Amino acid sequence: MSDGTSYRLHACGVAPSAFAADEGVGTIGDYPPAILRVLRTPQVPLATEAVAVEADVEDLDGAVAVELQWELDGVAQAPIAMILQSGVTYAASIPAQADGARVSFRVAATDGASQTEVSGAEGYFSGTTQVSTLRLNDADGILIPTTDPGLRRHRRRRSVRHLGAVQLGLPDHPPGAGRHPVG
Repeated sequence: MSDGTSYRLHACGVAPSAFAADEGVGTIGDYPPAILRVLRTPQVPLATEAVAVEADVEDLDGAVAVELQWELDGVAQAPIAMILQSGVTYAASIPAQADGARVSFRVAATDGASQTEVSGAEGYFSGTTQVSTLRLNDADGILIPTTDPGLRRHRRRRSVRHLGAVQLGLPDHPPGAGRHPVG
């Protein structure tokens, strides 16, 4: 983080250190907030459980508005304001979702100068639905229709053979097949 005249380095398990920064033309005097950590609990929620999201957010000016931006099955939902818990830790909860629902979220922090920083996207599937019922793709990444069990079995066997040969470096043919001795 920097205020244009100095900067601080943060590292895991090490106290923040301050250093002088270059000044002059092109130096930015105020930087957007820094989102230092995003944590969700539980990691694998049941369909009946809300998910608590915490974020550590710092800004040199101190005034920060933090919100949780989230999507449900790819559809944006209304942002949830994150509340300052203590120090630099903000928290909010994503409500419980239907079994198998895909939830993605990110944290956005905006400072007094309207500068915004957004965390990387994270996500989870709600509940304990088997993965095979959510999506089934063949080895080429093509969606397999789940209404025809026979097609699913055929494509799945092909996928396993294809993955075994290509990804594991196995030969596509039995040893010695199609080879001629040099004589």
